[in-house]
Amino acid sequence: MGTTTWRSFRYHDTPRDKKPDHCSNVCYRSDGRGGQSIIGTSDFQQRHAVPKPAAGGGKVVELTKNALHLRCDPLLRFEPQIQRRYEAEHSTKRLASLRANIVVGLVFYNMYNLTAITLMPDILWLSVFLRLGLVTSISVLIAWVLGALSPARREQLVLFGVMNAYLIPAFMFWLTQAPLGNYSFGELPLHLMFGNMLLALRFRYALVFTGFCFITATVVAVLKSDVSPALELAFVLQSLTACTFAIYANYQIERRRCLDYLNSLQARLNSAEARRAEQHYRDLSLTDPLTGLMNRRALDQQIQALIDASTPVALLMIDVDYFKSLNDTEGHTRGDDILASLANCLKNVASRFQETHAGHVSCARFGGEEFVVMADIERLDSARLARDIVNAIRAAAIPHPARPDALNILTVSIGVACMTPQLTMQPIDLLVSADTALYEAKRLGRDRIVSADTADALESAA
Repeated sequence: MGTTTWRSFRYHDTPRDKKPDHCSNVCYRSDGRGGQSIIGTSDFQQRHAVPKPAAGGGKVVELTKNALHLRCDPLLRFEPQIQRRYEAEHSTKRLASLRANIVVGLVFYNMYNLTAITLMPDILWLSVFLRLGLVTSISVLIAWVLGALSPARREQLVLFGVMNAYLIPAFMFWLTQAPLGNYSFGELPLHLMFGNMLLALRFRYALVFTGFCFITATVVAVLKSDVSPALELAFVLQSLTACTFAIYANYQIERRRCLDYLNSLQARLNSAEARRAEQHYRDLSLTDPLTGLMNRRALDQQIQALIDASTPVALLMIDVDYFKSLNDTEGHTRGDDILASLANCLKNVASRFQETHAGHVSCARFGGEEFVVMADIERLDSARLARDIVNAIRAAAIPHPARPDALNILTVSIGVACMTPQLTMQPIDLLVSADTALYEAKRLGRDRIVSADTADALESAA
């Protein structure tokens, strides 16, 4: 890598009693259990194409299996939350289907004007007027306004339309006195089939429509003057059979629609839950459990991303001074607490630095008491960042009574490596350069910053 130039700085310009500010952490997100994860929200990752999880962290979709009962009630109605989702996904398709079927129904509905020539010639012109002038006009108007209504109002209006259309042939059957007029009763079950099976009224509305049709057919059959009691009974039984068949068919259609959607929704929820679990374990595999920082694997991924982008890289290798003596004196539990506090300090410094500089800063635990701070910044900015870290840790004044010198507070040594990656570089090259500079900082007495540079020496930002 060429001849190495060393430049060492030791900072004492921050009062020991000054505490660092607690800044919001913009580079990390909560994992929902009190810890933090570097993966998924870092601008650094987004800029350099490190794989990131689905947005929203632990809440990927609006619906979860635990929050819902994936079933229908006896009237084949969804839970309200599922119903809203269903309508959002299928309302447009339902509207198009209703409009198309209304047009088809009107064509066949008006063809019965041709049968009226034979079956009820005495009221032929009334039939034409009521079918073509009244029912067709109302039905076209209904089809036009359906799109402006809520899903519930839409289905109610369709119910009103088919009931209106059913009344006309029932009325004309009762009114006609033509010899063959009683044969027009056969038209009524066809209207019933159209509403329950072709329009596929929602089951609760199909129940209303079917009951309305049976009552209407029974009333007109009983009240028609030229129908014998035996024929009245036949008409009632025929109507009952048709109504039973029609409502059963509608129930099967609606039940299949609901079950198909619930199964599809269940599959999507299972898939989303699996993705969340996968992302959770991926985050765990890239996160240090003690500090919540990136671990070595995630660090290597970010370094490789910068190398692939040929972006200038500044890598700061940080080591806690005399940490072994601290562990031996105060115990490993106290040592772990200090490492966690140091990680929070690094994150706060990184957050503040990003607010005033263009670079993106990431923090990682390299192993033991060693940390890494990495940013896509130039050499001069890396000096400022290293100085900020040293000063913030000194300002925290974490007690370290086991030091062999007279400071009695926690300090760190930092090795800085800055370079523009080449295509042949590996992450280990940058880490070795920073680690070598760190070793030199510790050799020169600790509590200082040393830069390894192949060109200009790193300038002090003090």
